Amino acid sequence: MNHTNKVYLFRCAIVLFFVCFAMDINALVSLKADRIDKYLSDNVRNGVSGSILVVQDNIDLINKGYGLADREEKLANSPSTVFDIGSLTKQFTAAAILKLAEQQKLRLTDSLDVYFKNISSDKKQITIHQLLTHTAGFQEYPGGDFDLVSKASYFETVFSSKLRFEPGSRYEYSNVGYSVLSAIIEQVTKTGYETFLSQEFFKTLNMTHTGYVLPDWNNVTLAHGYYEDFYDRGTSIERYRKNSVSPILVGNGGIQSTVSDLRKWVVALDEHRVLSEKSTQLLTKKHVETPTQVDAFQSSTFYGYGWKIGSSNYSDRVISHNGNNGVYRSSIIWRPEEGVFVIFLANTESKGILWLGYEIDKMLAEPDYLPKPIKLNPYRAIDEYVKKTKPVSGVTLLENFGVITESGV
Repeated sequence: MNHTNKVYLFRCAIVLFFVCFAMDINALVSLKADRIDKYLSDNVRNGVSGSILVVQDNIDLINKGYGLADREEKLANSPSTVFDIGSLTKQFTAAAILKLAEQQKLRLTDSLDVYFKNISSDKKQITIHQLLTHTAGFQEYPGGDFDLVSKASYFETVFSSKLRFEPGSRYEYSNVGYSVLSAIIEQVTKTGYETFLSQEFFKTLNMTHTGYVLPDWNNVTLAHGYYEDFYDRGTSIERYRKNSVSPILVGNGGIQSTVSDLRKWVVALDEHRVLSEKSTQLLTKKHVETPTQVDAFQSSTFYGYGWKIGSSNYSDRVISHNGNNGVYRSSIIWRPEEGVFVIFLANTESKGILWLGYEIDKMLAEPDYLPKPIKLNPYRAIDEYVKKTKPVSGVTLLENFGVITESGV
């Protein structure tokens, strides 16, 4: 065999190796996607309802909806369905503060007395950094997300309430702290909180379905929220249109978005198109240690700015956050060093839904891991039973669910 033939055969072998390697990778990706999709599909009957995006190495493993956005109209969830993302809103607020710091319009060490005159002495020295890290000590506001209250009345209550602890002395998750941050953003920019986010981030990134009231919500599917997985609460956007956005919510929760838009956001953060590399590092730095999360998915947790920073038995660095307003659930789990992120938005509640995004991330990392099935919400089960069983008595209802037997309770 001459030299030319040897070179040709060697090149063929190299090409064949990489073709086989690529086939193996694609097969592995397909296997992971099939496992996750089967688990989610199998649990739709028990309450899985939402949209999920699972990305690994820039490959979409899953990008689809499960269950219904509107049960009455039989509208299915999809990647373009709009959900209330709850406390995922906080990362936008934190990014806005860091953007203003980049523009030298504020400093993270600024204290509240720079922005709020006649503030009580115990709150004067609270810093923006402490607000961002939930270490300011504010009490939560005694009201619900959609309560009708004026901005002036809201902040009068916030600033007149006694602090829960000395600022900077410990961590305690605070929605109020992020509402105060939104007010600072409005003072510095001399425009509305949502307007600044829209102009600075959402329009630039073509996130056309992210916001409170500014996006065009016509001709899009809005996910209805189902309390206890059966009672239709309608959409948050309906409430915003009727009564505007309550100051109780602005800055800390309630922004609407889709998994498609949030994908653009995470990718842009990763590529430093939202903030500079230095500011992104500040956003995702371990600023303050937090109590161990009740889900126990992460062995250690810290809070950055609008993000939780943790580690697990399969990743040294997990950047995440979740949202929950009692009806909608949301999660982003991001492992930048491994090119992985999971975005899960849900419009109902059943046991296990809140942490489902973390379960999917674990399935991605551990091929043998299979989460427990989602448990059907008992309120939905009872509602369905009552609807199909007429007449119904309390005794037959209890018998149906095995609460009582022939021998009694």
